[in-house]
Amino acid sequence: MSPDSSAVFITGMIPGSSGASAATTIGHATATGAPPWARQYQGPQGNNAGNTIAVSPDGSQVFITGFLGAHDGCCNFLTIAYQP
Repeated sequence: MSPDSSAVFITGMIPGSSGASAATTIGHATATGAPPWARQYQGPQGNNAGNTIAVSPDGSQVFITGFLGAHDGCCNFLTIAYQP
């Protein structure tokens, strides 16, 4: 949730048409529920997902951490900062 409680953020993954998933982060306005923004990251290595989310103390950035899953079963970590 944003520090001023005006937005709530979620992260996870959405399957793509190619079978690989994109790390997806969505911000919803708490007053209306309307999604003011959404971001996706589709890395070069198969399945991607956001697992953890945090908001900076001033609300200017949203951070996600997750993984980039390779098709060989190995994975790399992912950290992204967004400005909502």
